[in-house]
Amino acid sequence: ALPPILARLYSQHTLLRGQGEGLPSWTEAETTFRLNDAMRLLEAAMILREEGDPNWATGLRRTGEILEWLSHPSFGSISETAPLLAAAAYQIAGFPARAQGLLNSEVTIDDQSLLIRLFLKGDFPALFRALLSYWASRPTGTSFDGEQLFQVAVADEMASVLGLLCANMRWGDDSRVELVLDKLDAISRVASRDQDPMSGVLARLVSLSAASFLEGSLRTALVPIAAHLGDDGKHALERYTRLSYQRGRSLAWPSQQRGIGKLATSGSVALCTPTASGKTTIAEVAIIQGLFASDTGPSEGVNDNIALYLVPSRALAAEVESKFSKVLGGHVAGQSVLVTAMYGGTDWSPADDAWLSSEQPTVLVCTYEKGEALLRFLGPLFLPRVRVVIIDEAHSVQFERQAASDVLKEDRSLRLETLVARLMSHAPNARIIALSAVAAGLEDALGHWATGDPATSAESFNYRSTRQVFGRLLCRPNGSFEIRLDLLDGSRIRFDRAEGGHTTAYVPKPFPPVPSQSFEKFDGVQKRIRPFFFWAGLHLAGAAKAQKRGAVLLFVPQDIEVHAGNLLDLLEDGWAAEALPSIFDEPKDPEDLRTWEDAIAVSADYFGNGSYQLRLLRLGIVVHHGSMPGRLGRLLVDLVDRGIVKFVLATSTLTQGVNLPFDTVLIPMLARGNQTIDAREVANLIGRAGRPGNGTEGMGLVLLYDAGQRDWAARQEAGRYSALMGALETAEDTDLAGQAPSSPLATLLELLEESWQRFSGSDNRDQFLLWLEQTVPLSEPPSSGDDAGSLAVDSLDALDALLLAVIHEAEELHGAELNLTELEE
Repeated sequence: ALPPILARLYSQHTLLRGQGEGLPSWTEAETTFRLNDAMRLLEAAMILREEGDPNWATGLRRTGEILEWLSHPSFGSISETAPLLAAAAYQIAGFPARAQGLLNSEVTIDDQSLLIRLFLKGDFPALFRALLSYWASRPTGTSFDGEQLFQVAVADEMASVLGLLCANMRWGDDSRVELVLDKLDAISRVASRDQDPMSGVLARLVSLSAASFLEGSLRTALVPIAAHLGDDGKHALERYTRLSYQRGRSLAWPSQQRGIGKLATSGSVALCTPTASGKTTIAEVAIIQGLFASDTGPSEGVNDNIALYLVPSRALAAEVESKFSKVLGGHVAGQSVLVTAMYGGTDWSPADDAWLSSEQPTVLVCTYEKGEALLRFLGPLFLPRVRVVIIDEAHSVQFERQAASDVLKEDRSLRLETLVARLMSHAPNARIIALSAVAAGLEDALGHWATGDPATSAESFNYRSTRQVFGRLLCRPNGSFEIRLDLLDGSRIRFDRAEGGHTTAYVPKPFPPVPSQSFEKFDGVQKRIRPFFFWAGLHLAGAAKAQKRGAVLLFVPQDIEVHAGNLLDLLEDGWAAEALPSIFDEPKDPEDLRTWEDAIAVSADYFGNGSYQLRLLRLGIVVHHGSMPGRLGRLLVDLVDRGIVKFVLATSTLTQGVNLPFDTVLIPMLARGNQTIDAREVANLIGRAGRPGNGTEGMGLVLLYDAGQRDWAARQEAGRYSALMGALETAEDTDLAGQAPSSPLATLLELLEESWQRFSGSDNRDQFLLWLEQTVPLSEPPSSGDDAGSLAVDSLDALDALLLAVIHEAEELHGAELNLTELEE
């Protein structure tokens, strides 16, 4: 939990960062007290580390947070050293993304601080270039006095060992690792005699960071994987490791180390870990395992190795294809890996089927729906070659509708469950890797489902690379705003006493008031918040652009076309005379400009020159939804990923596993129609905020209309928020799912039996099974005076569709019709 004294510090940090003015009651003495807290906590964490206590990393992480929150210039001289100390604490505690995000905004003063900064960021390619510059420009001569010569000697020693560390991270040269650690330890002992005590602390943390880098490198984590690969696989893994180095990803996070370890020791596995915990790296390693396993290889001129990657949305399929093409595509170990995505829709071409006859190892990315179609029509041509199946957003298999009959409405969970069941049956050599970020309450069920073993649970660990902040954006009838932050990493933020009437972190005036004329066309409970929604989004995007941070996602639960039209009307008419923040500049980088021009051209071609999509895009606003063509969707995702566009208006298509640089997610309401959006969906949504490396935290805000107790609709929404906040707290007795694991296929069978009982008047299970074996849904059965008969017909029809597909696929794969005995089996 966040103690009240640290809640005050976090609130002070939030206010200073957002408005430049802190808490009225904050004193200089509090700054000193909190710094002393950090130093004592650091020492305690180091003692626990030496004693082998598993909680040492938690204490060191909190040390990093306190120091980070003391990094604002208003805190005085400590703010100069605090970012480096915080980054070192984060690195040792296993949070390299926080260290990188914190130091990305720091200004370098001299060469030595640059070297330390790049080292603590874990950016070894940049550190290597900086070291070359250091040695090229190193001062020489005899004009130094004794103290200066000593300082130069220490700096040279530090530069030397950092160079050796870079070499180890790049090539895996372990011959001088002990020298690196001994030399850094000696430097830290010398620095401890410095007049500035913080210099000694920093040197000590740098030494410990180097040790943690060597222990937690991606290269070290992959050693058990390489042991089970052939020569081609080892070459592929080495290429992957070096490419990760070039991309600044040489360090394996604790969650990635555990996941990779599981891949090395297990067959099929389910991994449940929060958003921004590094699941993509685990998936990439699993694909390399599948494509280059030592017991597989070319057969009859066609490569046997296919990795099938299943995703819930076309947007995510586009992102995964782009990412894997950069990481896994190209020439690997003497073979060219083919990465292709099957989106369906209007983007299909005959070239999309080239992988069927290709001799290349293939990564096939497709949506659940496209995967089902491929299995039904092309199964015999590729299923025997599938070696690994990765299911992204695997929690989608959970049936969460209001009524059992909803399973008949082309439910995605039913499609996913039956698809995976058929893959397990028809591709028995394929390994199943199920990945989920919001599977609270489902871990056992997902583990059973992915492995086929009732005794196996999912590998679950609660690690998130960045902090997660959740709160309210209050908007009032007079147009004013106020931010109140309620949860930090699932724990409440509370003061001992009220601070200016507040008991939690807050920003009293984050944006100017909404112009009064904005409300004229927005009558009604649901419409009245739209001007606030768009106004807040514009100012958040303007701040993101000015401070060179990530983008802002405005989530639209329904009617995105109406919302986009409303936004365009306000920008072109209602707010035309207002001084709006600058949210977009046409890109100057040639590649960025080409992406921007392509998106404009495709949008104009598909929607027309007068469309709201194109007009908003020209203003620097991306509108993204599931029904847009795949190529345009990919271009829009690229615009956000490259930082060209900072304002995104989107449905849930960008919340299902798509990793884009969002700093803030703004949610206008907690209901879709009359149905409350469940906690799991909200958790997945706000988990999109806080991209690793862009910053240290992501913020999710729910827009609440603060109109007093007499406003029934406002009270109802506030009640939804309170219930949601309780569900998101990470208390041990909290079940984010809110219900037991539920299989859609089991729900279908139960619905069918219940319907049969109602129109038959019997509850005899044997009679039901006999009826089920003999009945086909060709005519309506006798009705009991309600819709039970038609419901039974629909249920049986859905079951028949599944069974007929399975039988047909089995016959195709076996090359002959199955007899009754085989069918029963």
